[in-house]
Amino acid sequence: MYKQFKRRQRNPFFGIMLTGLLFGLVGAVWAGPSQIVLPFEKAGAVKPVNAIDRYVLAALKRRGIKPANLCSDEVFIRRVYLDVIGTVPYSWEVTRFLADERSDKRAKLIDALMEREEFADYWSLKWCDVLRVKAEFPINLWPNGVQTCHRWVHESVAKQMPYDEFVRALLTSSGSNFRVPPVNFYRAIQGQEPSTITAAVGLTFMGVRVEAWPKERRQAMEMFFSHVGFKGTAEWKEQIVYLDPTPRKMLLGIFPTAKK
Repeated sequence: MYKQFKRRQRNPFFGIMLTGLLFGLVGAVWAGPSQIVLPFEKAGAVKPVNAIDRYVLAALKRRGIKPANLCSDEVFIRRVYLDVIGTVPYSWEVTRFLADERSDKRAKLIDALMEREEFADYWSLKWCDVLRVKAEFPINLWPNGVQTCHRWVHESVAKQMPYDEFVRALLTSSGSNFRVPPVNFYRAIQGQEPSTITAAVGLTFMGVRVEAWPKERRQAMEMFFSHVGFKGTAEWKEQIVYLDPTPRKMLLGIFPTAKK
């Protein structure tokens, strides 16, 4: 280690680099801690700009958590590219963004990325993971079902279908799993009982495990899926998902968020 250091001392560039580093450190100390600018953060308080921001900041305040500082533009552009389209930006895209002096340039970049083809490609892949769109065991949608479902999800994302319409189609559609893509949501569930479907719906769209709910609340939601029927056809691996009209005993259905 000492010999390597001595060899570097003989290199004139090493001396220049060391001198510059020392001057930089002295300058930072002389300026005081209030003058030091962190390369990954941006000065200024966090201000909410939409309903989600207000909800998150209120939740942090209730828990006594101080929000993190805003990230710098250099960090933001890398994060937003990875989050929105699943790739890093080109160098010229970074240069152009950093040179942009508009106050709303971050929002405009997000909007621009959501219009790109990569957005639909990346987020349809994510949604197909969430919806268990797979051809192999234990899901067994089979290639025909996977192909038609993935195409529908991709088109829905590309058209920026509102999430409420997206979920409604998945939960209320009926027909052949080869011809009506959204019904593959029910086909991808490992089980056809109302309790199993309810558990899948809660985990997929609500981010909760309904098994932890009180029995009465869980059964009230299971009622909504008590008439989902399944039947096969003459075509290999085709299945019809439909509303079963068979009379059942009277059940009381209550949405999980409803107050008694």
